[in-house]
Order: sequence, then C-alpha cells, then structure tokens
Amino acid sequence: MNHIFKLLLIALLFTSCSSEDGSVTSGTAQVNIINVLEGSAKQDIYFDDVKSTMTPLGYLESTGYSALPAGNRKIEFKNTGTAFVNSSSSLRTTADRYYTYFFSGGSQNTALQVEDSRTPSALNNARIRFIHFSYANQNTGITVRNASDVALISNLGFKTASSYIEVEPGSILRIFPSSGTTPLLTTNYNFLANKNYTLFISGNGTPTFTVLVNN
Repeated sequence: MNHIFKLLLIALLFTSCSSEDGSVTSGTAQVNIINVLEGSAKQDIYFDDVKSTMTPLGYLESTGYSALPAGNRKIEFKNTGTAFVNSSSSLRTTADRYYTYFFSGGSQNTALQVEDSRTPSALNNARIRFIHFSYANQNTGITVRNASDVALISNLGFKTASSYIEVEPGSILRIFPSSGTTPLLTTNYNFLANKNYTLFISGNGTPTFTVLVNN
C-alpha cells in the first residue's frame, strides 16, 4: 500500500510540474498568425524550436485560424530559409479559445498576442477594437473618432491593443494622430451587427488599414 501511495504521489508531482513549466496542455486553441511588418522578408514560423509546416508569411499575410495545441509554447519568426531570429516569445493559449498573434518586428515588443472575442453585441451593434502598428506614427498615440467627432478610443500607444467597444452598424471612423487635427485615414468598411472586428493600421509611410473579422 505504501508503495502504491508513493507512486501516486510521484505521478501527481510530475503532473504539477508539467503544467507549470510552460508545457502543452490538452485540447486545442484557434490561432491566427499575421505579419504586420512592412518591408520584412517572408517569415518562417517555429514552435518550440521546430519549423512549422505553415506557409511563410509576407507583409499582411496570415495563416487564418489554425488549431494549435493549447498551453505555453515558444514561437519564433525567422527570415525564410535562414537561421536569423527576428522575434522569440511565448504563445500562451487556453483550449477552445481564439487568438490572433502579430509579428510586428523592430527592436522591442517584436510580437503581440490578443484574445479574440466572438461574443455578439447585446444591442445589435458591431464590436470593434483597434491596434496601432504604424511605424510612421510610432512616436505618437492614435485616436479613433466617429463621424460626430466623438473620441471612441484615445491616445492608443504604438503596438498596443484597445479593448472592444460597440459602434452602430455601418459606422464611419476617422483615425487621427493624438496630437493632430488631420485624420490619417477615414474608414470605408461596412461593419455588421453582432460581428466582432479587430482593426489595425500598419506600414512605414501612409498607414494601411486592415480589418480582421473575429466571428
């Protein structure tokens, strides 16, 4: 009996250590990976030092949602066909949830992970969030205003994601540098009721506006 108890205790300790050291857990998460660094080479994606079978990603190319083992994994981006690591960080996911992972490059904060909401609006609105990846405006925050000039998101920092907010379907949004009065761009996208969107600007010059539909 004592021998059996010791074996059970060892098994429990091993299980506990496995869950704390960043290992893969049971189940899968849905992850969309996208390259938002203009001018970058196509990127090979590595998980836990093993090259994935995903197609190398050029600027604004994405994998689409793909089922990946849930848990904590090392993710790296390398110029395709080379060993040079442009970004190395942790991909932390929970089973049955949805995420987007952005390769943003640069010398700091080379990647950003966000969890994607698929919960519809209780008011039949569209739900949006915004991310600032514009290198041309990296030294200033971004403010998002509606057609009535009301600030919906204020002074959003570079490589930072806002929370989801609700807007009426079909809303027109204007994106400003936080200290400016001239918009960087005005959106022309038909936001639909009960949909969730991730919006971002990117690029080294005139910002490029991209919409990701989360559900």
